Amino acid sequence: MRCRYLLFLLFILVFSSVFAKQNVDISFRHDTKFLFVGDQRGNDAGTLNFILRVDFRLKKFARSYLTVGSDYEYADLVGGTFTRYSLGIGYVREKVFLKNLSFGVYPNYGLISRQNVNAGSLGLILKLFIKYLSDFH
Repeated sequence: MRCRYLLFLLFILVFSSVFAKQNVDISFRHDTKFLFVGDQRGNDAGTLNFILRVDFRLKKFARSYLTVGSDYEYADLVGGTFTRYSLGIGYVREKVFLKNLSFGVYPNYGLISRQNVNAGSLGLILKLFIKYLSDFH
């Protein structure tokens, strides 16, 4: 069963982002450490831990823009399942040093649920990305 998850996730990692008219960014990621190595707490390589993120552009400026986004994270860990829902804002600066290089900062607040215990969480995503395809029309 884990082999199917692993093959599915490797396929998804190859096609990790979908863009819709430059206003919506949907990304699907997997924790690389859990995918290839595991950890010291009994979670073997291939442990399922994915993050689904959706961002909407709110306001475009000359070389930057503001976003609002939401995350859903799921991990199938040895001690039980882990889920996290979050909501946050982001600021992205385009054309940082290079024409196709952008940098984003995304603070967020979320709710973690594990073993029937809920807790709040703060998160910060720092994202450096390169635009390598032309816009789709």
